[in-house]
Amino acid sequence: MPRDNGNRPEPIEEEAPTAEGDKAPAPAGAAAAPKKAETVEDHAKAAGTPAWTVAAVKAHEGWPIGKELPREKYDAAVKKVLNVRIGY
Repeated sequence: MPRDNGNRPEPIEEEAPTAEGDKAPAPAGAAAAPKKAETVEDHAKAAGTPAWTVAAVKAHEGWPIGKELPREKYDAAVKKVLNVRIGY
């Protein structure tokens, strides 16, 4: 039987982080935050792509600064640019 708390809401107990970088689990029923799409520059940094290659990919594909796309599309574009024959 629930105890009478004078019409005050029950306090929410959250778990403390278990290790550095870990976060407490989200409360039940909470929707996950939508994942932010990653930009060409984000993918380049994560993959360690040299700046000249990123510039070549963006020029070849016609992508502006900050273009958001999936990692698979970025990887395919880098592979395509690195395999372009010079003087085609």
